[in-house]
Amino acid sequence: MIPHGRLVPAGRARIGTLSKVGDAHSAEAADGPGPQRPLQADDGAQSPSHRRHIGLTPAGWRGSVLLAAVSSFMTILACMPALVLIAGSGLDVRQSDDGEQFLLRALTLGHALSVHLTYPRWLPDLYLGFGYPVFSFYSPLAYLAVVVVGDITGTTVDGAVRVMMVVTVLFGAVGTVLLARSIVAPGCRHDAWTTTVASLGGVGMMVASPYPFITNLFFRGDLPEAMALAWLPWFWLALRGLVTRRNAGGRDVSGIVASGLAGAALILTHQLSALIAAAVAVIVVIGSGRSRGVRTAIRQVAFAGTVAIGITALFWMPLLADAPSVRLDAVGHPVTEVLDRLSPVTAPVRWVWPYPHGWDPASQHAPDGPVLPGITQLVVVVMFAGFLLVGRFRRSPVRDAGNGVLFTVFGVVLVPWLLNLQVSGALWESVGALRFMQFPWRLIGPLSLGVAMAGAVVVARLPCMPGVVLAFVLVASMWAETLTGLDHPVPTPDRQMFDDDAMVEGDYAFDRWGASTTTGGGEFTPREVDIRRPDGSLGGAVRLDRVAPPGAWIGGLVMVPDGQSRVTSLQGDALRFRSVVETEGSGATIAFHQLAFPGWRATVDGLPVALRPQGEVEGSGVAPGYLLVDVGPGRHEVAVWFGPTLPRLAGDTVSFLAILGLLWATSRHGGGWLVTVVVGAVTIVLGGILATEVLTLRSPARGTPERERIVTDVIGSMRSGT
Repeated sequence: MIPHGRLVPAGRARIGTLSKVGDAHSAEAADGPGPQRPLQADDGAQSPSHRRHIGLTPAGWRGSVLLAAVSSFMTILACMPALVLIAGSGLDVRQSDDGEQFLLRALTLGHALSVHLTYPRWLPDLYLGFGYPVFSFYSPLAYLAVVVVGDITGTTVDGAVRVMMVVTVLFGAVGTVLLARSIVAPGCRHDAWTTTVASLGGVGMMVASPYPFITNLFFRGDLPEAMALAWLPWFWLALRGLVTRRNAGGRDVSGIVASGLAGAALILTHQLSALIAAAVAVIVVIGSGRSRGVRTAIRQVAFAGTVAIGITALFWMPLLADAPSVRLDAVGHPVTEVLDRLSPVTAPVRWVWPYPHGWDPASQHAPDGPVLPGITQLVVVVMFAGFLLVGRFRRSPVRDAGNGVLFTVFGVVLVPWLLNLQVSGALWESVGALRFMQFPWRLIGPLSLGVAMAGAVVVARLPCMPGVVLAFVLVASMWAETLTGLDHPVPTPDRQMFDDDAMVEGDYAFDRWGASTTTGGGEFTPREVDIRRPDGSLGGAVRLDRVAPPGAWIGGLVMVPDGQSRVTSLQGDALRFRSVVETEGSGATIAFHQLAFPGWRATVDGLPVALRPQGEVEGSGVAPGYLLVDVGPGRHEVAVWFGPTLPRLAGDTVSFLAILGLLWATSRHGGGWLVTVVVGAVTIVLGGILATEVLTLRSPARGTPERERIVTDVIGSMRSGT
């Protein structure tokens, strides 16, 4: 008889099949001889015969289909309370903390894309119609998703937001299930049903956690951060596949591509969450160093990071170049506000049972004090720490590769939790970059994912039935803790859908830097604009209409603030328009209803001319900052349009070259058809962005004589009063 250990992988697989052992040998046959998977902390204590049953799947394809069906049903069931809250008629997105601002930006983004289908760096309808560079500095992916959903379904923008909220919860839940399976399956001592129970327990704890979806969607209306948290388990899953497997060349490429694309999606969804995800990547690398080697893990993750940075160059390169043109110094909070939101060590959680985050929908303001995890989350962490201690005495963690996985989970939980305690106050004071997170409780998002993974590991360590009971108790307890005391808004029969009229109403109602900003602090407002309230603070955007009344603007686009000039023709839109003026005397100044910002250019009679911002209007104390062009006497054709700058074209080019290189690598090294299709689709998108931006280098095309005559007749009628 040939010893089992001397058989080739295929021979071992046949013997394993005949003896009806588990499918651990199948993974070995696929990856080659030798240990190819991360081990859990208790693997060393199990006998070889016990380890052969790891990953046992139900017999036959029917069992696999049944397992998949049960997993899908239970995943949706675990998400049901969140879906009912979000999809229920009681949720009014406009009444949430950031909801109206999100709706406003999404609505104006749809308007801009309907006129010019390119990367939306400037939204001309924002800031009382003077334009605002939101997506030159703010990640646009969540807003683009809402616009696409609205176009496909034909619903209003607030309806599209609610659809995307539901999709976000389900997308994050699926990623959490897959991540939990990848963490618990290699070390699970029972069959695939126990692995499934542990994974479902993990997704239930993630969705039921107060902060990721309930707070971000139901109270804050912050779809970008919730979407980023939904991407986070996919990012972690891709990193695990990249740094814990010794793959063939093609699978290495697919792992790098998956990690890079997930990182790029995080950057384009929510920058702050992307920075937090980068910290998670560091923890994953350190944890994987026990099983694969730190240098190898760093090299692989560095490749994936290069992919993410290269693909998103169209976003961050112009951001860095245009940053001096706006008031980004307004981003962040004073250190005293951050310190006030840290909790004492004696209160790592809110010890009362009702909803622990304290959001009041009526006030539409975030809490001033600490935002704390729930009691159930603390219980899960204590249980997980207990299992770590047991494993420490049973086998040295230095020798046990599986402790790298457990270290990663524990790190994702412990680091965010410590940064929310007062003991980390010195760190918040000394590291100014941390304050760009604005609120320390943003870190409770990844903490909740770490707690969910810890809970899945705890459930997987138990026999089947006790594991089922524990998973049910933990998920039910977390939902009870989250929903108890939750203030449900009551729908009103006269609730108004968010449309163009509501947009204008909301923009005027804010009377600060406009609802177009992220926090109302004016951080994306061009520096040429200087509007102050009587107390000297920045704000009061509606004062623009007092120094430049809407009725003074011809067609809402052009005004003559200085000199004598008649506008005889006007065509185009707020991003690209032409006008014909007839000037008397020594010349005149033509004003355009958009704020000065890099990318605006103008020609007079086909020749480039300089644009300048409107300074302080005499006696008003207001510097509107809108565009001005000087023209000489006579008849002139003035063209003004928004186009790319050199950093924007450079960023577009780098992104396109990066994705082309990735497409070549996947096709050459066999990354798989799905990876190739995804990379190909991204290539088309990035190529289209580069092409459309290059096309906007040219001045807007001249309209037909018939259109010019119609516009001229309208202007003449306005003057004559007919």
